Amino acid sequence: MKDRGSVLPAVALLMMGGLMMIGVGIDLGRWGGAYREVAYVADAGADAGAAMIDEQDARVGVLALDPSAAELAAVELALAIRSRDGRVVAATSTRDEICVEVQQVFQPGIMRAVGATESLVTVRSCARPAKG
Repeated sequence: MKDRGSVLPAVALLMMGGLMMIGVGIDLGRWGGAYREVAYVADAGADAGAAMIDEQDARVGVLALDPSAAELAAVELALAIRSRDGRVVAATSTRDEICVEVQQVFQPGIMRAVGATESLVTVRSCARPAKG
């Protein structure tokens, strides 16, 4: 009967491993949600910027962006929609296209206990004006 009590340490190790796997799954799911949110914000900002056409060109039948108005509209919307602390938005525009880049910090939850640190979620989205 020298093996008495030897199952307890093995079960404890298996439980710790199982809890770690659950933690990884939860944090990966949270990171995926943060990525989808940042992608949604970048897409919405790019679409808002693509709606800012140059009125003078539109009167003569040319579909072109007003770059300064497009950048302003894109950044304002991206910062306002689903607002989060630490979100950084940058927009660049030409007369043909606007691109919006959104960065947001992701804070790990459960995995912070084992040394996981925050990461930066970055998404870039571009849009062009189109007749619709």
